[in-house]
Amino acid sequence: MKRIILFVVILLSSYFSAQYSGAWYYAISFQDGGLMGSRDQAISLAGFFISYIFLIPFVFGLFGIKRNKKLIAISLLPVVLLVIWSDTSTFYVPLSLVAAGLLLAFVVRFVVFKIKN
Repeated sequence: MKRIILFVVILLSSYFSAQYSGAWYYAISFQDGGLMGSRDQAISLAGFFISYIFLIPFVFGLFGIKRNKKLIAISLLPVVLLVIWSDTSTFYVPLSLVAAGLLLAFVVRFVVFKIKN
């Protein structure tokens, strides 16, 4: 049950931060509306994926769910492959976001553990 609630929180957080992270990703990789419609919609969709890629390892790493490595890999693999496939010139962005999310979760857990003890 805890995993489902965290997953819903991640999806909602990704939705609400999509425009901001999409604008950041737009500075790195040009987003054209194409078949989707306007440029703003394409930026929001790319931002949703970028936020999701960062938040999955951060939140699951932060709360230390058992067997989280397998859960993180299963949750991230389709989205990371989609982002890399859509723009191969920026393949480093999703990989670095996963690393940053895991590292930030580790640092926060370390600091909280040190404060408690």
